[in-house]
Amino acid sequence: MTQSLVNIDIPLQEFALSPQEANGILEAFIPIFNEVEKASGPYYDLLDQEITPAVSLEAKNMGKLMASFRKAVNSTHKTRKEYYLNGGRFCDKIKNRFLEGIEEAEKQLEDIEKYEENKEKARQALLHKERLESVSAYGYDGNGRNLGALSDQEWSIISKGIKADYDEKQKAIEEEKNRQEAMRLEAIEKQKALEAENAILRQKAKEEQEARAHAKELEEKLQSQKVSFETQIIEKKLSEKEIIKKLVGKLESKIGSELILNSDWIELKNRIL
Repeated sequence: MTQSLVNIDIPLQEFALSPQEANGILEAFIPIFNEVEKASGPYYDLLDQEITPAVSLEAKNMGKLMASFRKAVNSTHKTRKEYYLNGGRFCDKIKNRFLEGIEEAEKQLEDIEKYEENKEKARQALLHKERLESVSAYGYDGNGRNLGALSDQEWSIISKGIKADYDEKQKAIEEEKNRQEAMRLEAIEKQKALEAENAILRQKAKEEQEARAHAKELEEKLQSQKVSFETQIIEKKLSEKEIIKKLVGKLESKIGSELILNSDWIELKNRIL
């Protein structure tokens, strides 16, 4: 049995096709398959021959034949695939035409069916908007809640609570603001008092320094005056002593040796000088 060059025994399970559907597609490729089968025997015979110029020429001619098979397969594949793709697009168009009418009918029927429900939703949406705008000044954003679904009594209670919460927060903010301002003013007063105290201390230190400087200056002045006075006294004493000494000398020169040797005179002289 001649070996086949092409195997077209393809499992159909993975394509979800029946044998009849698969044969309908494969039918277009059968003429090419038959020609390939005819060439399979000579092809395999050629592979077993020793290569000669004649064999090379035969291989060239068979290569051209194989190329014609390849082109025929590609052409058939393109044609058949386009056929099925066009069929698929045609099916899509039919489907869309059906759905356009059916879905439009479903929408209109649903609008009729849910007329009252939609009407209520529209009423609630408008009421929600109005109620939200009425409390927007209080910083309330609804928190994802449908305010339009609330009864007038429920909304009255909630809106009053929203305003009360807002007023309480504003009061706390104002109190905190006043507290901060009071702390600021207190800090300013403390700073002023501290600066005044520091100014007093600086003035006191300045006065004490000036007093110490004045006292030192006065002390130096008195010390200078004392030294001058003591010097004057010493100079005066020395001057008087010189005068007495001269007088004693004159007296002794007049009286003579009797007075010089007298013990009473000597004692008096020592006291004076």
